[in-house]
Amino acid sequence: MAIFKGGPNSPFSGKAGSVIGSNWRKIYYIKGLSKRIKPESPEQLRQQQKWHVMGTFLAPIRIILELGYNKIDKSKKTALNIAMSYHVKWALAESEDGFKVAFERVLISKGRLPKATDAKVSADVPGKILFSWSPVPKTSLVSTEDKATILIYNEQKEAFMINSDGEPATRRLGGLSIDVPQGWDNDVCHCYIFFTSPGGNNSPSYYLGEITLKEKKDPEAHM
Repeated sequence: MAIFKGGPNSPFSGKAGSVIGSNWRKIYYIKGLSKRIKPESPEQLRQQQKWHVMGTFLAPIRIILELGYNKIDKSKKTALNIAMSYHVKWALAESEDGFKVAFERVLISKGRLPKATDAKVSADVPGKILFSWSPVPKTSLVSTEDKATILIYNEQKEAFMINSDGEPATRRLGGLSIDVPQGWDNDVCHCYIFFTSPGGNNSPSYYLGEITLKEKKDPEAHM
């Protein structure tokens, strides 16, 4: 049953015959009921796999995407929707086993601040990932108070880590050490960084590369 608000020519919600009315963010939509007659084509199946792979990857970091895409017009799409459209087109690689994420092309933020190409990452200390960057502003767009957002993705665990509010990292600090969870020894991680100015402007995220975490040694094993 459809519910009309304001007369027969007004927007409505619900099912009315062969159409469905709905609204999202005060935008009203009418669409017909889908009737699938033919089986899905190989190309349709490929597209479905693309969206499934990328949706599985991006959905857990939707909060980071809200920050990273904060200056993009989201009146008709969410930050996750915008990111999905970009990544499905540009950040997938196809192999014999299907599609997988092209980590070097992932973009978790966009903006006009300079990309943090001077940042580096290392995993020389067991149980930790060390990040460093220049604390000295090189342009007028950059401030020592810009806040770094760091994203770590464990490929084996399919799990993310970010630097939390309890680990503030401004540009002036020049670096940050992050403790990794138990059980991440020898895992491969992909690391990203972007900065946000006090006024809310972002830099495009920078892919720092792939690292392999060092194994923590059990001190009791040497006693």
